[in-house]
Amino acid sequence: MRAYHQPPLYHRSPEFTHKWRLARQQLCSLAGTGLEAALFSGSGTTANDVIAATIAASANANHGLVLANGEFGERLVGQIRRWGISPQLCRTRWGCPFDPTVVREAIRNVPRGGWVWGVHHETSAGIDNDYEMWRDEVRRRDVRLVLDCISSLGTTKLDLSGVWLASATSGKGVCAPAGIAVVFIGNPLIEPANRKVPACLDLVRAMEGKEVVNTLASQPLLAMLAALEEIGSPGMLRARLRRMSTMSARVREMLQRMDARPVVDSRQGNVSTVSFALDGRGAALRLVRRLKRHGIQIGGDASYLQARGLAQIAVMGDIHDSDLDRVDSAISSYLAAASHDLRDV
Repeated sequence: MRAYHQPPLYHRSPEFTHKWRLARQQLCSLAGTGLEAALFSGSGTTANDVIAATIAASANANHGLVLANGEFGERLVGQIRRWGISPQLCRTRWGCPFDPTVVREAIRNVPRGGWVWGVHHETSAGIDNDYEMWRDEVRRRDVRLVLDCISSLGTTKLDLSGVWLASATSGKGVCAPAGIAVVFIGNPLIEPANRKVPACLDLVRAMEGKEVVNTLASQPLLAMLAALEEIGSPGMLRARLRRMSTMSARVREMLQRMDARPVVDSRQGNVSTVSFALDGRGAALRLVRRLKRHGIQIGGDASYLQARGLAQIAVMGDIHDSDLDRVDSAISSYLAAASHDLRDV
């Protein structure tokens, strides 16, 4: 927050350019070797729109497959369809792991030179998908892999070598305020066949120069750089992941006390996010509102969670044991109220 509230920097100044290059380098150090990173003003959705525009401008745009097992996989389907592209689809039940045999067969049906796009950490269900298996399969087929890593960058150890394009954001696991969309490039880009791609989504143009192409606000950039410095080294990232794992285990213990049902178990889930259901119509939303009265914000207001009677607790931010102590106390209060059959909790 201190970095965010510094005076703005002119985006053509040498100082800004230095910070811009440094942030890109540190992002790549989190994501793997042999990568480049482009930065855009916007959210993770913006990053995926950049990717959709890049796919649409490529020679094999119509030879693609989207893997979907949650809210954000389905959003990828919608984003690529906006470009007039109808990909093959490999869907499974919301929050369910993909059957490797089914995925391999789907990838085998993609023509050589085509693309496969899926979500690594599907936060709607709290599940980590096996992107390494996808990568191994596309390599055998001469197909390009595209990943949504919006919630996995900074919440798990990534190796995006062999991935064509991947999306991320300054928020979520990086733990800076939202506002910067990130696109990783792992293989040489195919020059778009035409310039119908909007300038603000043109990845090739964004990578052409040695300075930022379009205006990028310095405050979110400086905040993201400060956050990256907190998790930039492999040792610091490992320590952070261990801390999240410990907190995630504690969250699951609390949920067990409430007889809550996590969507996925700890073996399939990402340590940063646990989605769960509670018995009783509207019980999950009542819990969300109860915790909010205690000054604790958990997921559950989103329409896609409400439609399934789910809530979720995430520990990907600047969360400490004292914060979980407050959650534990608020849950105890919730259980006490529920035991007296109080409806307005």
